Amino acid sequence: VYAELSSGDFFGEVALLFKCPRTASIRTSAHCDLFVLEKNDLDDILTRFPKIKAQVNEVASQRLEFVKQKTKEEMALKGLSWSDDEEDEEDEEKEEKEVNTSSGDT
Repeated sequence: VYAELSSGDFFGEVALLFKCPRTASIRTSAHCDLFVLEKNDLDDILTRFPKIKAQVNEVASQRLEFVKQKTKEEMALKGLSWSDDEEDEEDEEKEEKEVNTSSGDT
């Protein structure tokens, strides 16, 4: 169990925002009313509501880091190693994009 969610919480954002496979399965302990958003609908909402976008991005980033850490721990228990090559490439791309954005390039 990674987390227990309650009324008003959300899930599924990591896969949509980071274009990756889902990182968790969800099981309910009681009746729930769920609201489903397709990626294009979520993108539209996040564009129109910047405060919500910041909150969703923060939660998604925290959850993704948590899953990465758990994966590293599980791999270590199995005697496997984690490659940071993909993370390094992502960081380099992000830094390059930030530099281009700050210099006025797009």
